[in-house]
Amino acid sequence: MATIEKRGSSWRAQVKCKGHRTSATFSTKAEASAWAAKTEAEIIAGKRGEVPNKTFGELLERYRDEVSVVKKGERWERARIGLVQRDSLAKVKHTHTLYL
Repeated sequence: MATIEKRGSSWRAQVKCKGHRTSATFSTKAEASAWAAKTEAEIIAGKRGEVPNKTFGELLERYRDEVSVVKKGERWERARIGLVQRDSLAKVKHTHTLYL
C-alpha cells in the first residue's frame, strides 16, 4: 500500500507491501506516485525485498560471475572469493528477510 504526503516543499512516497517498507522523497507528486507504483509492483513480483534462500557461498558465486568480471582487478577478486568459499562461512544461509 502506497502513501503520498506533502512534506514542506517536497513529496514523500512510502510503500508498505508484503512486510516490506521503503520510502523516498520527490519534488513533484507525479514523480512520487510513479515511484510508489513501480516499487509496489516490484515487491509484488518478487524482484525486490527478499534475499534469496541461498548460502553465502552461492551469493558470492553470483557476485563473482556478474560483478567481478567488469572490474579491473577481476583476477584478484576472484581469487579472494575462492578463498572465502573454502571457509565454513560459505555454507551459512540467511536467517531473516532484508528490507531494501
